[in-house]
Amino acid sequence: MPKSTPQVLLRPATRPWQVSTREVLPARSKRALNKFLTEYDWDEEQFNHERLKELQQHGETRWSQDGYIILDDTINEKTGDEVPGIGHFYDHAEGDTVQGQDIVYAFYADEKTAYPLKFRLYEQQDETNEDHDTKYDLSREIVTELEEEVGVQDTYLFDSSFAHSSELSEHIESYGKN
Repeated sequence: MPKSTPQVLLRPATRPWQVSTREVLPARSKRALNKFLTEYDWDEEQFNHERLKELQQHGETRWSQDGYIILDDTINEKTGDEVPGIGHFYDHAEGDTVQGQDIVYAFYADEKTAYPLKFRLYEQQDETNEDHDTKYDLSREIVTELEEEVGVQDTYLFDSSFAHSSELSEHIESYGKN
């Protein structure tokens, strides 16, 4: 791992955020963290690949046979129309449609740790009638990247809303996974 890689972004969920940021950034303001993350040219895919590789080097974060890859989506409520990927999505927790961003993600979890693996912004079809990937397309893309880049657990879990697409199950099974 290069010395310039911010260790704060490699920490598992078991580590407090405040302790980790002090190890990386001497300044304690949100502005300093924002500047650190936004004013440098990041290759997000390469950084994430290196992050996942590094997590496999440590016993507390290494994937175990009892771990799972969870595929799901979450809605981050937002206001305003200028936010990228904003739309109106049904939120089953609210029982109603909300305005926000819908993020499709893969998450690793076992008895000792849990952390995000990959994510994609789901966008609804807009006024220009541009076709956007479905949640199933994004999920298959995530599975492909995980399998081809880092090799992952044998078991994927996803909720019933993802089960409507047999193509997702078939895609996962094509890698010899459950």
